[in-house]
Amino acid sequence: MPHWSVYTGNSQPHDGIDRLPAPPPWRAFDGEPVLRPPRDGDDEAAVSPDRVHRARTYVATPESVQLVNAALVLRRPLLVTGPPGTGKSSLAYAVARELRLGPVLRWNITSRSTLADGLYHYDPLSRLYAARQAVWRTGDGDPWAGVPGVGVPGAGMPGAGMPGSGAPGAGLSGAETPPGARTSAARASGAGAPGAGMPGAGALGAWTSGPGTPGARMPGTMTPGAGVPGAGAPGAGGVEEHLRLGPLGTALLPYERPRVLLVDEIDKSDLDLPNDLLNVLEEGQYEIPELMRAARHSADAGTAEVLADGTDTPVTVARGRVRCRAFPFVVLTSNGEREFPPAFLRRCVRLELRRPDREQLTEIVRAHLDTPPAEADHLIDRFLARAADGELATDQLLNALYLTGVAGLDAESRDALADELMPYLSATADGDGF
Repeated sequence: MPHWSVYTGNSQPHDGIDRLPAPPPWRAFDGEPVLRPPRDGDDEAAVSPDRVHRARTYVATPESVQLVNAALVLRRPLLVTGPPGTGKSSLAYAVARELRLGPVLRWNITSRSTLADGLYHYDPLSRLYAARQAVWRTGDGDPWAGVPGVGVPGAGMPGAGMPGSGAPGAGLSGAETPPGARTSAARASGAGAPGAGMPGAGALGAWTSGPGTPGARMPGTMTPGAGVPGAGAPGAGGVEEHLRLGPLGTALLPYERPRVLLVDEIDKSDLDLPNDLLNVLEEGQYEIPELMRAARHSADAGTAEVLADGTDTPVTVARGRVRCRAFPFVVLTSNGEREFPPAFLRRCVRLELRRPDREQLTEIVRAHLDTPPAEADHLIDRFLARAADGELATDQLLNALYLTGVAGLDAESRDALADELMPYLSATADGDGF
């Protein structure tokens, strides 16, 4: 193998990642503070039998070995395209196991997935609840103070303080409002705060749908905890207590070794997600606005201890900014159901997996089934014959081999059962398509 290669594809774990050549100058990162990568045992999902088996039995092709190494050296994402059942997702687990890169971070993409989902999740409602609970425990003040609409008719609703709002005649010329009610109404409607009088103004502190989202902040969030009753009470907890990093956000932490991130089925995403990923994957960094706002008003250095994906051990984030040190090994899988923009494609190393031939199938069967049934060759030939007329997946062959091996059927019954377990994946092959 070339001297720059660290991944061999033989599934034997080693520390070859330490011999990885230096990155190109335009792909060098210097995130701090340096973190030690977690062990597989730190994430229970990482040591589940199915993931361990997939990593141990993966059969790599020479092309995939070469392009995995190219992605590692260039510090670029690997876009893996191919039909279902060709081992696209399993490749990420195999690389993580051989190079001892720790648990695989997995981000399953749907049509509703956004960049914010991958970076982090902040729950302002849980923070509000914790703050109220803290006030109840300490008995310090009114836990409902500052909550729109509590105790004042119409307070905090659109038009509060306008003619016809709240009590009869409220806001009308000459209408008399009791001093106490006026104070409560002003407090509840968020008087003096941007957007005062809007629903929820000043109530929840920092509502956000992710970094860089226009209009993400609600009115009244100029100060961390603004409008959150009891936000400063003992036991209320800071912003970091209600924030957790996502798979992408965790992968970009400043680990001394690259983490493996599997972004599964990115072709299922909304049209904007590939473009949204461009800057984060290019720069290897992102910001958490909630922590940045809290850092501006912090007496210390503005550091926060937040939970990362797949572990309950907190990591340090300084002043709301995260920058990687070792760029993660990012595997983006696609079934080829859509095209991606050129700007996205040029930033990826691209690997196309094809249907395995007979030699590869035999090796895959041997890897998955320690004692293949005597009729393995026959069923492999039958699988290839059917695959010539329609789309089939390799796991269908493995299912047929395993079940027919334990069922103890005669040859005719075995073939009939195998055909039932290997239906075509598309209607066209069955003659029902157009």
